Amino acid sequence: MDKHNKNPTGSDTRPVTILTGYLGAGKTTFLNSLMAANPDTRYAIIENEIGETGIDGQLITRRPDDFIELENGCLCCSLNGSLYDAIEQMHRQRDGFDELIIECTGLAMPGAVAEPFISHPVIKSVFPLKRMVCLVDAEIIEDQLEDRDEAMRQVTASDVIVINKTDLVHAGHVESLEQRLARLNPFAQVFVGQAGSFPMDRIGQVFYKPAPMVFHVSPNPGKGDTDRTLGRHTGHHRHGDVSSQSFEITEELDIVKLFLTLYSFFMVHGDTVYRMKGVLYERIPGKTKRTFVQSVGGRLGIEDGPPWGREEVPSNRLVFIGKGLDDLDIETMLHACLPQQDKTASSLQKKETEAGI
Repeated sequence: MDKHNKNPTGSDTRPVTILTGYLGAGKTTFLNSLMAANPDTRYAIIENEIGETGIDGQLITRRPDDFIELENGCLCCSLNGSLYDAIEQMHRQRDGFDELIIECTGLAMPGAVAEPFISHPVIKSVFPLKRMVCLVDAEIIEDQLEDRDEAMRQVTASDVIVINKTDLVHAGHVESLEQRLARLNPFAQVFVGQAGSFPMDRIGQVFYKPAPMVFHVSPNPGKGDTDRTLGRHTGHHRHGDVSSQSFEITEELDIVKLFLTLYSFFMVHGDTVYRMKGVLYERIPGKTKRTFVQSVGGRLGIEDGPPWGREEVPSNRLVFIGKGLDDLDIETMLHACLPQQDKTASSLQKKETEAGI
């Protein structure tokens, strides 16, 4: 496959793939398979390990001039100068590669790594996020999600989840795990790999999207439908404290107030609200503006989308994933962003899904 055809953002950009996953999930094995499946693509690789000696870097099948390792750093633990230094170096060397891969340490908080490629206007124009891939160990991921907040954040932040080491568990467990991970992160596509083999062709068709494309809400509900949508759907799940909530508001919002409200919200609750995506509308002279909004790891990103078409019915839609969402009263927060005259007759709809495993 021609490498330029695989770059959906244009030949002047260097798309970024972020590999995440808890310790021992198989990220390096996946990286080797990815490079083997795309021999004509020149990759620059940023590898981050904890410790003074980079072992994973020795396990990666190297090709000339396509490897940079940041040893003993905190690239994936927090958003600091190491990441920006690496990006600056990659920018200077961008003529020597087609795509950039960042393999995170197993203790990564992925939102900090993804943030500049999603939100920084200059960086994302050259290094747009292509996809975030999370590797999970089929045998132990349930225990990791129970005990490690890092594992939960990695799963909920990703566009692709790959269940690895499935040869170590029975088929029924894999099928159940696929369903549970899909509930935990409804934005992601879930794939299965085993013994170092991964469906790279299908994974390669999944790209990062700035906003959710599908919302499970009634488009024009009557009162009965609204009551049912606002009701809470509970279930007995192992991680019942992690859920997703979807909202649709047909009235035009006070966009500036909403942005300020969301900034404040994530400053306070960024540790427990793992992910948010939304699409908004605003009527301006000559068109209806579409805006995408999202948060990963508590950082709010905003970008313009294509204007709403004449045949489309504009609405504001947001989805939140996190712990203890009931206690945050997100519905009231959004309701407060309606123009004053609309607050008494809002058609705000809510659907909550237990996203636990």
